Amino acid sequence: MGLIRYSSIVALVFVGFALVLVAGTSALFHQIGGDAVLDTGTAGTDLLFGGTGLPAVVYGRAPLMRSGAQVILIGASNVRFGFRSAELSTDLGGLPVQNMGISGGSPKEFGEVAQLAYEAVPEASWKDITFVLGVWYGSFVPHDTTEVQAIESEMSRYGIYRKTGDAAFESRLPRALTPALLAGVRPLILINRQWIKFNLADSIVVDLDFSRPVPDAGVDLAGQDQAQLTEAEKQADIKLRLGNGTNTVTAEGFQELVDLAQLVSSRGSRLVIVDLPLPAWHSSAVPYFKDYQERKLPVIDRLTHLPGISYIDLQDGFPDEGFADSVHPRPRETAIWAERLAAALRSDKNLMPYLASR
Repeated sequence: MGLIRYSSIVALVFVGFALVLVAGTSALFHQIGGDAVLDTGTAGTDLLFGGTGLPAVVYGRAPLMRSGAQVILIGASNVRFGFRSAELSTDLGGLPVQNMGISGGSPKEFGEVAQLAYEAVPEASWKDITFVLGVWYGSFVPHDTTEVQAIESEMSRYGIYRKTGDAAFESRLPRALTPALLAGVRPLILINRQWIKFNLADSIVVDLDFSRPVPDAGVDLAGQDQAQLTEAEKQADIKLRLGNGTNTVTAEGFQELVDLAQLVSSRGSRLVIVDLPLPAWHSSAVPYFKDYQERKLPVIDRLTHLPGISYIDLQDGFPDEGFADSVHPRPRETAIWAERLAAALRSDKNLMPYLASR
């Protein structure tokens, strides 16, 4: 009986400690606004979650758990760092905007991100979601398998999701438990980021030290505003992007885009496909770009005949000096990107009823 009683006490102590950690880390997330808006490209989100935006997309979805209209940005790093949720929200009159951009990926991975959004948003509000998918030719070139493996690794990290098919996952828990699930993994995230350490020599000690540098601790946003590419660096980037020798985009990528559009349309949401800008020195030198411009046309025409699917071309009107590198805008330019996108969204009469609702 003594052993049983001792084991029960130890179990209660650890349960109590776990609950304290969950409460404490939830308070921390609330303090930095992690429960109010999801924006994978901000320094605060990067500091806590790190990685390529995937940890925040998987485990930082609490802001999506709301009723009513909201805009959800999905896409690669030029979405992640090209748009700030707060700026676009202001330009849309205060409509909630979530940025679920990740670094790298193809439409297949963006479809997985959309599925994660649907898991978080109440089903009754799926009809109120407007997804904005940022694309460029890089979304449709052959991708390194490490990008898919990164998503699989993140989805499998804590044993919450199981793989059901090729890059497809489902939660092991009912959707109703998603809020508790996301709160429960917050201590694990901080432990993984090395913000929390344990000393079990004599007692449990929590070392929550945000001044200590950690691996992959953030993005130098200020440095990107001052970055200047030399001609040699531009040529090296172009050479790197010449890729597989064929310089043609893949049919698989366009089919993945069709699959994503059909998913969104079937659930009564909206998907706005946005062609994002590139610096002219990049787009004019890479054959992929010309091939993409030609091959996308019949696909876009087909998709825009689906209910809820529309297309916006934002490729023109952005000067080269506004880019920090071959793809990403300087941080000071994100307000301009948001303004241009908001104006294009508001000009679509089919979107206005959803963008105006609260």
